[in-house]
Amino acid sequence: MRNHAAFFVCNYRFAVESTFRNLSVLPETPLLRYLFWLCQFLFFFALLGFSLKNSDPVAVSFFLGYQWQAPLVLVLLVFFVSGVTLGVVACLTYVLRLRRELLLLRKTLRNKPADPSPDQLDAVI
Repeated sequence: MRNHAAFFVCNYRFAVESTFRNLSVLPETPLLRYLFWLCQFLFFFALLGFSLKNSDPVAVSFFLGYQWQAPLVLVLLVFFVSGVTLGVVACLTYVLRLRRELLLLRKTLRNKPADPSPDQLDAVI
């Protein structure tokens, strides 16, 4: 009997790898690889500069008089991560529903009787 979880992971991995190969996301020449690393470093230093410029404390006011004081960068990071988490959870429910439907369809296909032979078709007609 085949392990369904391993089968799903292998198919998912193949789909991701083939998608990246088709989009050619990974640079293939040394010059493009260095340019890619340069862009990553510039992006990192831009975010670092943004965080250093926005280190002033801010107060986030909640209901019932509760207040949270933290640096602006931390507040932005917390709300960004919470938004990403909610988006992933929303997509995950959709993916799990589709996966459950796919397993049900595979099960019904496996239990479906074989196609009738031509002799049996003549008998029905």
